[in-house]
Amino acid sequence: MGVVVKQTIKGSLYAYIGVILGGINVGILFPKIFSESEIGLINILITVSAVSAQFGSLGSAGIINYFFPKFRNKENAHNSFFLFITLFASIGFLLYTIVFYFFGDIFLSTRDVNTLLQQQYYPLLYPLTFFTVAFIIVDMFSSSTFNSTIGNLYKDIVVRIVVLVLTILYFFKYLSFSTFMLLYTINLGTPVVALLIYMVKKGDINFTLPRLSNYKPHLKKIISVGFFYILSGLSDILASYIDKYMISYYLGLRATGIYSITNYFGTLTRIPRSAMGKIGTPVIAKLLSEENHKELAALLKKSSVSQILMGIFIFINIWVNIDLILGFLSQSYAEGKWVVFFISLSHIFYCFMGLGGATLKVSKYYKIATFFTIILGIMVVILNLMLIPKWGINGAAISTAIAKFIYVVIILFFIAKKFKISVIYFDSLKIIISGTIALILTQQVPIVYFNFHEYGNLLINLGIKSSSVTILFVMFLRITRFIKNTKQLKELI
Repeated sequence: MGVVVKQTIKGSLYAYIGVILGGINVGILFPKIFSESEIGLINILITVSAVSAQFGSLGSAGIINYFFPKFRNKENAHNSFFLFITLFASIGFLLYTIVFYFFGDIFLSTRDVNTLLQQQYYPLLYPLTFFTVAFIIVDMFSSSTFNSTIGNLYKDIVVRIVVLVLTILYFFKYLSFSTFMLLYTINLGTPVVALLIYMVKKGDINFTLPRLSNYKPHLKKIISVGFFYILSGLSDILASYIDKYMISYYLGLRATGIYSITNYFGTLTRIPRSAMGKIGTPVIAKLLSEENHKELAALLKKSSVSQILMGIFIFINIWVNIDLILGFLSQSYAEGKWVVFFISLSHIFYCFMGLGGATLKVSKYYKIATFFTIILGIMVVILNLMLIPKWGINGAAISTAIAKFIYVVIILFFIAKKFKISVIYFDSLKIIISGTIALILTQQVPIVYFNFHEYGNLLINLGIKSSSVTILFVMFLRITRFIKNTKQLKELI
């Protein structure tokens, strides 16, 4: 568990730095520099490439998680497992390229009358999807060798620094929008190259052709795991991205742009879960292979409680400041206030699972896990079909929250039944009560106006409200005896 804690802390640190950079890019610069349609274009391209990569990778991430412990051997670069999985995924990317070449226009159809911008840039989906597939492979392989934070460093920090520079260059008219989009796309390949160099130096990969005799006995199972992981990954991606695609279809790129910006603030609550999930998955695979259920139960409890703690902390700081945060943006983004609330809520629901979802996906129940994620994807699509035409971008956010709540309940019930592990903890209730009271009390703190620039007033009030809600949150955690001392708080975080 020490590896999980160390790398979760390190990964979270990179993620938080990335949040600051992302906040500058997405929360401040993008709305000021790009039009809502241009922001919508960037996000719809990322969305479609993420969905496409689930097909193009042929379930490589799941195959790595499931089979890497069987081939782990540092002395011979893990039986050339990396090259094997790369060749396997290359087949998938080739198939994707052929299908998208002939049917891409269908995937990108929209009711928006202004589709010229989208049509002009859709060829960028080929390199975007390639870089996404490549990153899935190298990042998952790196995580499986218990080096999960390198990918975070390059994806969360380096890539966003480059985006920041490109955005500034575009603002000062050193770049046209088409050049910006091209360089933006190329920049997404940076983490792939960096991770490859890192793993070659560490000796975790080489370019010796894998021996077919090593993989032939497992080939049928590899295809099975890959197939079910495609379905599972696609459903996960649908749950995360289909809202933007459907908003683009029903409401156009402008609404997609507004939704994407406000959605970003809501996704901040998932940072601890993402960081822990990357390193936790290979650890869980190892514990399951060793049938160490006692350690697994302890890991699942700690992962759930710590994720809820950090998730609630981030949420109450965002929501108590939501009007101030939106005050930094143009008036049009006020439409997405409740998007922030419901997207945040959906990620807090996920925190209750801890590493439970990852446990199912690398266990003998991986097929059932796939079935559950398919249900999730279907629920999101159906709810979006019902609620987007009725409530617009808020309907999309509500759909996501409802679907994820039902999904989490199903997962927790299944884990409790099959693994005989308690999934609901009294500590979680203490966190929720403490956070709710702290939030309600801090919302009574009035906004103070000083003789400063508008943004100066916003920043000062952000500081006042954030400090107040944090102090109250910690105080009520002490009152409920969730935290007995400072050392315990540090261990949980």
